[in-house]
Amino acid sequence: MKKRAIHPGLIAAVTILMGIMFSASNNQATPAMTTIMKYFGIGNGMAGGLITATTVVGVIMALPGGGICAKYGTRKLGLVSICCCLAGNILGFFSGSFGMLLAAQVVQGIGFAMSGIIGPALISEIFPPEKRGLPMGLWSCYVGVGTMYIMNMANLVLKADDPASWKNVWLLTSAALVLVLVLFWIFVRPPKKEGNDGTVGQPESVSLVSGLKNKRVWILGIIMFAYSFGVCVTSLFMSNYCQNRLGMELAAANSTVSVFSLGMIIGGVLAGVVLNRFRRFYHILLLASCATTAAVTVVFLCPEMVLVPVLAVCGICVAFVPPTLFSLASVESASPKLTGITMGVIAFGNSLATVGTTIQGTVIDAAGWTAAAAVQCLVGVICIVGASMLMHNRKIK
Repeated sequence: MKKRAIHPGLIAAVTILMGIMFSASNNQATPAMTTIMKYFGIGNGMAGGLITATTVVGVIMALPGGGICAKYGTRKLGLVSICCCLAGNILGFFSGSFGMLLAAQVVQGIGFAMSGIIGPALISEIFPPEKRGLPMGLWSCYVGVGTMYIMNMANLVLKADDPASWKNVWLLTSAALVLVLVLFWIFVRPPKKEGNDGTVGQPESVSLVSGLKNKRVWILGIIMFAYSFGVCVTSLFMSNYCQNRLGMELAAANSTVSVFSLGMIIGGVLAGVVLNRFRRFYHILLLASCATTAAVTVVFLCPEMVLVPVLAVCGICVAFVPPTLFSLASVESASPKLTGITMGVIAFGNSLATVGTTIQGTVIDAAGWTAAAAVQCLVGVICIVGASMLMHNRKIK
């Protein structure tokens, strides 16, 4: 008896929930940072290593992760990634030293690194190109939603007078990951491809090298690098700009910056609707690249009186690039089985872009905010050039 197929919308919902919890796990050290520092008796430099660890893992795992996804499939890689993230959280909970906690962060970082590959690849498997826009748009919100979730939920279990209360955050995340693991195991079963005679065909041979030879795939990765460079810098330094350039208080600055994140979440949903409605991916990518370049440049030149509405609009504008790139990943791949490798290249560009925070920090210290805005603009131009090449030069292979 043939099993009834699971609705693609349900598979996408569980996949997006997985991404949200991966993001929450990856960012759980941020709200718990002061308690972690007290518990282990460390300073800001060592504590910052918790964030750096997952970034390094992301860079290392991106390209091989794409090949693994293409070879073994999204379901298997998804289950392994959730188990890695869960194992890292449990190991972190029982950490007796900062070194052990750092090692646990590396383990869970493997899961988070894979999430950027699994989600879009899985959505590409279960939806036809004309229906991928909305789920891709919703997927692109997972980092923002996961961060907002853990920042608020952590407040319920953290105690300022109890340095060990950071363990409560790890326990909370572990419980959520167990639920995600069960849901993923039950519901995420991508349809098997059948031949003309109705029988399931042999798995298509996948070559990492062949997937990486496609120049258009690397253009997608370069666009993602430039995009993430600009957005990461905006997210990290905007509060600093508000305080040091505009003279705002810390609490007011952080509240103002949160408008940018909220705009990105709203923009991700809008992007999905637009992509589903118009399906002109190359034109949307070019327009979104132009809007993103303007957005990440103007925010460092903006006066306080108009900053909140500008950040909201800019957040919405920059949210259109990721889901459009994700939608193009399967289109630009030589075969559907190579989509995972394409997503690996995109994830590699995204992870590598974190160097932008170091570069721009140096620029801000040496030449000020106007110079930083100029660098943001130059990096944004790379997005525009890349999008133009994809749209106008189909001869690139």
